[in-house]
Amino acid sequence: MEKRRLEVMQVAQRLFLEKGFVQTSIQDIIKTANISKGTFYNYFASKNECLIAILKYAEKEACERRKQLLSGNRIDDRTIFAKQIVIRMQVNREQNLLPLFGFVFHSKDNELRQFAKTYHLHEVAWVSGRFIDIYGPEIYPFAIDCAAFILGLSQQYSLIWSFYVSEEVNTERLITFILKQMNAVVANFVKEKESFIHEQLFTQVEAIWNKSRHNNNIGQLFIEFKETISENEVGKQYVEFIINELATENPRTYLLQTVIDSLYEHYEQTDQAKTVMKLKEKLLEKLS
Repeated sequence: MEKRRLEVMQVAQRLFLEKGFVQTSIQDIIKTANISKGTFYNYFASKNECLIAILKYAEKEACERRKQLLSGNRIDDRTIFAKQIVIRMQVNREQNLLPLFGFVFHSKDNELRQFAKTYHLHEVAWVSGRFIDIYGPEIYPFAIDCAAFILGLSQQYSLIWSFYVSEEVNTERLITFILKQMNAVVANFVKEKESFIHEQLFTQVEAIWNKSRHNNNIGQLFIEFKETISENEVGKQYVEFIINELATENPRTYLLQTVIDSLYEHYEQTDQAKTVMKLKEKLLEKLS
């Protein structure tokens, strides 16, 4: 089912790019994908949800690549940070998503506007959180300012470059250059202790930071449990799914609940039952 759903998303994306999102009807998608109306609505509640699913799929891909890039490297490695920032740009280009993001961010549709705000907020939270990883807790009150600097500068440099230079900008060199200049900016934030971030925004981003830390703590418990499972053990598949899902920015609650139930049932009559039960309790507590 997931494979077929992805195929429908690819068909819809092609139509959105060729005809435009507004001009593409659900009937167009159904006809081109050769599916029934019932099948479409089994996958997506609306055309908006289909578009959001396409963008979320790319977001998950970028998150996975960022995570893989950091694996085995120091969390304060600035070269890795630069490459991680570039990854999202690369995924958007590879999957030709920039026109779709442009439409969503300028849409007057409430559902799409809310998605755009949430998407942007999570990117700001991720970038600002990585600044804390690199520069330490003293930058905590100014981390969102730092995120605004690097996101804004990268956007404006890219825009100026596209207007006046024939060759394509090297995004990794650009981000590396901006990060180098950020050393002085960060030092000045710490010295002057002045932020331009509204308390309302800071509270929202801080909530995401806290949730991410909580997810990482629980994820680490499952990683440690995974090390006790033999390679061909069926339960390992359940554990790997939970670890990967917790690593996403928006873990799917209903799937995690289903998989943790299956994991417990698998180990219920074994010596590891108590361990799995504790993991289940911690996960369900997080999801509640």
